Amino acid sequence: MIEKIEYKGKWFLPNSDTSVSGTLTYMPDDSIILEIIGGLNGEGDIFDTVKANNNCNIIYGDAYNTSNNNFYKITLINCTGSWTCNIESNFPIIRYNVQHYLVGIHLNGLEDKIFDKAVARIDSLSEWCNPGIINTYFTTTEDEITCRGIYFNSDKVKERIVSTEISDSLQLIISKDLDYKRSDLNASMTQHTELEILPADKITIDDIRQKLYIFEQFMSFMSLSNVYVSKIVLYDYNEYQELSNGDKLYKKIDFYYLNPEKSDISKELLVKYHEIADSYPEMIKKWYDVSEDIAPIRNHMVRSLKHRASFDSTDFVLVAHALEGYHTRFIDNSRRELKYRYTGLLTKFKGLAIIENLKFDIKEAVDSRNYYSHFFIKGSKHKVLDGRELHKLYRQMRVLLICCILDLTGHDINSINKIITSSNSYILKL
Repeated sequence: MIEKIEYKGKWFLPNSDTSVSGTLTYMPDDSIILEIIGGLNGEGDIFDTVKANNNCNIIYGDAYNTSNNNFYKITLINCTGSWTCNIESNFPIIRYNVQHYLVGIHLNGLEDKIFDKAVARIDSLSEWCNPGIINTYFTTTEDEITCRGIYFNSDKVKERIVSTEISDSLQLIISKDLDYKRSDLNASMTQHTELEILPADKITIDDIRQKLYIFEQFMSFMSLSNVYVSKIVLYDYNEYQELSNGDKLYKKIDFYYLNPEKSDISKELLVKYHEIADSYPEMIKKWYDVSEDIAPIRNHMVRSLKHRASFDSTDFVLVAHALEGYHTRFIDNSRRELKYRYTGLLTKFKGLAIIENLKFDIKEAVDSRNYYSHFFIKGSKHKVLDGRELHKLYRQMRVLLICCILDLTGHDINSINKIITSSNSYILKL
């Protein structure tokens, strides 16, 4: 987990000769705050200074990280200012709430096409695809299992697990790495799996984040929980140090931003990588290779599966609408009643044992969906569920939705059945 990071140094606007002292503080999942003494626009009346420094698209910094005393170029993006001033002083203290910042570069803006590679750590990716660098070995007897040792294979550090050509312009690589820290008395190693994005041409930060968002959605489906990127490192191949042997050491550019959402890391995954290793390349290609009109449907379907701390009728409606959207877009886009659509989906997946065992009432599903979508006056003939019964129906329909998404990614009935029967996810334990 990333802890508080603090940078102290000089801060200035692009194309400006005026700089001021200040401190940038990054609190993960909370805030990015720059506090400076005086204004970035130079000397002047205090109120003119405050007015001129209210909001800034870009602020540059030349600052030291207080934890390691290393010096960095820093770019702050989308900065919203506020100020305080003691009545006896002639300068304000200006605080900027920062949306993004980069360490290692002075960037013109998010639209700059200068990046050749991005490496991201994504929550649950290591659980889904174990790097296998650090391992334990055990001895067993009739009465107990005993851990006898821990070992790691240094040859596997930076090893690629799978490389996939998504298109002529994009390559995705899942690889493994090891973090190692030591002091005089202690040493620690942490293994992780990471995602590399390799575009054919230079791209912007926004392009990178869009491609990462699609993979976040994929991992959210694989883990049936909320999954987000936790760290992004960028590379501009024009920024490097040439070693004595001629090799180039490319400089890391760390990208930090505040994510209002938090991951719900779950070990109860839908399926692990090694169980679909053969089909993964085609699966991830299909996940990325969707037209713009299909992408919102897929995103809606995945969002309806994510973990929630509590249940209410809106969760049910979200799943119901996702099922309707799937049937309308991929099976029959003519004007049809809900009963036809739900029946059609059950028929499509009738070869799956878990679907044959659902046995939910189609009329209850239709009436409940219509009531919680429109809140009509219930009549005696309406079969509208609530409470535990509605939650049970919601869980059954969610299983059907999982089958729909697996079908969308190219899995046939036999493959879907294998995934579901081997899964340890509680969502599939009805």
